[in-house]
Amino acid sequence: MWAAAYLIGGGCSDDSFIDFRAGVIALGREWYERVLASPDGLADHPVVRQAAIEADDGTLFAESVNYVASEAYEQVTGGDDDAFYEAMKARRHSAVGVDEARGS
Repeated sequence: MWAAAYLIGGGCSDDSFIDFRAGVIALGREWYERVLASPDGLADHPVVRQAAIEADDGTLFAESVNYVASEAYEQVTGGDDDAFYEAMKARRHSAVGVDEARGS
């Protein structure tokens, strides 16, 4: 997948790959699974084809998708980013098996 991101974006840093992965996820489960199985298949997606025609090297690099969960949390609870991350931390600690794996 990184090679596909590199080709589409004209380069790809670690941070850029996170944004690329978010863009692929935003395409939906079917495309996400297709890309995982065969990243070259991404060349068949209409968005990628159009981006190639337009020389748009930013397509699929969707940083904002990385923040969807925290924004939804804000809208539902009225909490802010700090509250979201605290809730995630609390959830992670109460997850089944987490405490047992740590030996506590």
